[in-house]
Amino acid sequence: MNLSTHVVGLLFATSALLSWTSLSFCVRLAMKNAPLLRTTAWMSTMNGVFVAVLIYFTLPVSAFQPGTTRTWILLPITAFFMITISRLTYYYAIRRIGPSRTIPIAASTPAVTAILATIFLGEPFTFLIIMGLLCLILGLNMVVRSAPAQPNLELGHTRKDVVKGYISAGLTTLNWSVSGVMVRTITLDMNALAASALLIWIGLGFAWVLAIGFAHRETAEKIPRASWKWMLIAAVCQTIAVPSFSNAMARTYAVGVTSITSVQPLLVIMVSHLFLRESENITGKLVLGAVMTVVGTILILVRL
Repeated sequence: MNLSTHVVGLLFATSALLSWTSLSFCVRLAMKNAPLLRTTAWMSTMNGVFVAVLIYFTLPVSAFQPGTTRTWILLPITAFFMITISRLTYYYAIRRIGPSRTIPIAASTPAVTAILATIFLGEPFTFLIIMGLLCLILGLNMVVRSAPAQPNLELGHTRKDVVKGYISAGLTTLNWSVSGVMVRTITLDMNALAASALLIWIGLGFAWVLAIGFAHRETAEKIPRASWKWMLIAAVCQTIAVPSFSNAMARTYAVGVTSITSVQPLLVIMVSHLFLRESENITGKLVLGAVMTVVGTILILVRL
């Protein structure tokens, strides 16, 4: 592999890491006192518009023509779970338990995918997988048990809210992991960026169906004016992250890319400590748990 190409790939991976990290904080600010379903639908719509502009200048129409009927069936199924449902659970978790506790759980997706591949695809179960799995389990346990040092009314108001937040983070991880296999199948049949765009566009359609159909269940009546700017920035971050990750995977080794992006929990905690000290309440147990989830994820990723 050409050294300059490898370096460019690592830079794209770093761009994806920074974009996803920024997204988590923007989502938290956007969701403050805002209706979950409508806010998610509007953010998905903004994301879809930005992606449409990007696609207009980068891809021909022919890139959107999959070769098999199976791909057309997988696209709406994957869009519903990966884009619509997982964004709802992810945003809900961030609102209830904050980025510093949501991200270590959600960012373990590559490790869960690798384990699923070992179980269902017959990939080797190595010593590194065992060690990585142990680190991951212990780390996640410490993250879940790392209650904030002081009561925090901006996050979960009750213990029940906090439990729901952790459950939502776990569902997000499982959803992304299973959806990743379906995305892999889709991208074998069509351009990866075109597939991502179709998933986002179809997903935002589902998001509006849920937002309109369950409007009566929303607690907040309207989206606060202060949320709109954070929604816009979040949509920009989403639009930057996926192409950056795809370009990184195309230019350098997958293990290197995923190892960089898996550091997101530690970056989120560092930003939380520096800029959101009062609201996040970072504890030693949380930091140690996040470190162990990162180490566990990387050990599983380099299993071969």
